[in-house]
Amino acid sequence: AREQGVAPRSPPGGRAPAPRVHGPSVNSSLSFMLSAQSEDQTVPKIQFDFVQLADLARQEKDTTCDVIGVVQDHGVVSEITAKATQKQIKKRELTIADRSQYQVRVTLWGRQAENWDENNASIVALKGAKVGDFGGRTLSVSGQTVVSIDPDIDAAHELQGW
Repeated sequence: AREQGVAPRSPPGGRAPAPRVHGPSVNSSLSFMLSAQSEDQTVPKIQFDFVQLADLARQEKDTTCDVIGVVQDHGVVSEITAKATQKQIKKRELTIADRSQYQVRVTLWGRQAENWDENNASIVALKGAKVGDFGGRTLSVSGQTVVSIDPDIDAAHELQGW
């Protein structure tokens, strides 16, 4: 038993007991952090730097760019075998067009290909799509690409009226 004002005695071996920490528990500080975060409703907007599809020919292969276009064709899900891993991968090729009157194929992979909703996508904006040259300029969506369907931005509104 401890007495007020008396330091705890060291047990044999010389190590003193660890001091007790007084203050908020982990649970109360965690709930504070969560509630403080949930009060902040501001979500940062994605900043696009769109390239016209007609200008994709000037983009270096294997670089990334931002594009926006009207979905002309939703394609179908198919499977290919990856060369490196010999694993089956699902893919879907969309065709998008913009005001420059150019079209480009955009490849979605894996879950994005499977979960693509053909009925609810008329405009698609891509941030960080990878430029390829498979039979002409193509775009590929990776895990780092942001796919925004029917975004509420001026460029999308302009295309909807096109």
